[in-house]
Amino acid sequence: MTHGQRAALALCVCLIAGLCASPAGARQASPLHIERAARAIARVIRRDARQRARHSVSAVTVTRRCCHVRTLRVHYRVAPSGALRGDSYVLVLSTRRAAIQEVAISESSASAYITAGGGRLKSWSTYEVAIERNAAGRNRWHFFVFLSESAEERPHAGRPSRGSAFSDECAIPAHFVPRLLYREAMRLLRNARLREPSFPQQDPLAACRRHLRS
Repeated sequence: MTHGQRAALALCVCLIAGLCASPAGARQASPLHIERAARAIARVIRRDARQRARHSVSAVTVTRRCCHVRTLRVHYRVAPSGALRGDSYVLVLSTRRAAIQEVAISESSASAYITAGGGRLKSWSTYEVAIERNAAGRNRWHFFVFLSESAEERPHAGRPSRGSAFSDECAIPAHFVPRLLYREAMRLLRNARLREPSFPQQDPLAACRRHLRS
């Protein structure tokens, strides 16, 4: 994909969401109403579902469960490259009687490396950004960030394997979402459509906690 095509796709996501940055810096820096952010992400997911369904039946799934809850999932896979062994995205839109209950973008990846000593290092990560409506109230929303990483090192024969794991999450019960966190969600959406791996450009957990303290 050329640079021009990437730029056009990024603009397309922005226009679908209806939240392109204005020239006014104040508007770009101001927080965004959380329900408006959920509707914007939902529009992108619905559009992706229509486009993906034309090319692959398995790329889009719909499940229905109790109490009129319908969950739409759109799947993207990133081609393996270099140390990257697998990378996939899932876009989720859950509704109840057409009212949005949750929008989420998650990425799961696996990588493998050869260490300087000739051993093997494998790592796995999961990164998710979501907006959820709290079941306790019709207009109670949460912005949710989750990040987990694990690794396993297998040195040469005769040495024990070593492993490590980390996971953390943050939820904002609020009416507004910081623009930085909303842009991070839209970046994940864009990279899913481009089939490119993502990694938090800034620490979303730290941004989430700063917002909780404010």
